[in-house]
Amino acid sequence: MPSYIKVKFFCCGVDYDGFITNISENGMFISSGEVSFPFDSEFRIAFPLEGEVLNIPVKVSRLLRTGDIYDGMGVEIIKAPQQYLVFLDKLKYSP
Repeated sequence: MPSYIKVKFFCCGVDYDGFITNISENGMFISSGEVSFPFDSEFRIAFPLEGEVLNIPVKVSRLLRTGDIYDGMGVEIIKAPQQYLVFLDKLKYSP
């Protein structure tokens, strides 16, 4: 589903900001500014949800590169928290 949700992710001791532009039960696509490498293939995303933050474990499935800059990535969710799945159900059925 298309979306625009601001998130943070932490990798190799660096905090990154990004926006989820596509979201599903199994994964998401995150657009961000330039991402520095080396980059871990597995990390956690801080997902804001109703006054709390869910730490969702993910692994990188693809990278998007524009010129010399990596500015987006597809991630697969390793284990989706129940609150995340409930949020997606509400998102699917909201007008």
